[in-house]
Amino acid sequence: MRKPKQELEANDIKYFYLKNRFHDLFFDTKKYKDLLWSKEALFSLLISISLTSLLSYLIFKNHDIEKINPVIPLLQVLLPAIIGGLFTLLGLIIGGLALITGTISEKVIYKINEENNIQDLISIIFNFYFSGAITGFTLVMGIFSFIITYIQMPFKWGLFIPISIILSYFIIFSLTYSVMLLGTCIRILLLRYHTLTKDPNNDVDKETNL
Repeated sequence: MRKPKQELEANDIKYFYLKNRFHDLFFDTKKYKDLLWSKEALFSLLISISLTSLLSYLIFKNHDIEKINPVIPLLQVLLPAIIGGLFTLLGLIIGGLALITGTISEKVIYKINEENNIQDLISIIFNFYFSGAITGFTLVMGIFSFIITYIQMPFKWGLFIPISIILSYFIIFSLTYSVMLLGTCIRILLLRYHTLTKDPNNDVDKETNL
């Protein structure tokens, strides 16, 4: 029975050669599910709500506007440290992607494409791209939030709570998803080994049959 045309295209490397932009890969690999409906997303949401609740308690306890100042200096100390950590994390992600892609030979890619599993490989490698994009977005949000702490303006709960939850969510999600990249490296290793051992002309396959 003939497969749908879209499915055939998505399992061919030519499809991803033509559609290799971030938004194309983002929807083709369905990474939006990781951002919204995953264990990492749930964990990040719970931690972000907890942190926002803690900060809100500190502010509410010092309900006098003049006494909110102790919270602002705390953010002015924490945010630069977080921003610096995100810069380092982004560099590690980029370096990790470069190393991972360098270990996958053309022969392995060819074999995976022949078996119509190229979408699986792209999805695994895109984890690094996706993680880097989220970290970069979080970095920009952190910089803007740091600048806001120096703006003299009346305190507004309607502004503080959404910013705090969203920023905390992306910070925790970036860290959590980056840790999950260790599992991605293992999956790439297993996929590479599985592909090589299925090749009857490969030395690895011969050794495993001894």
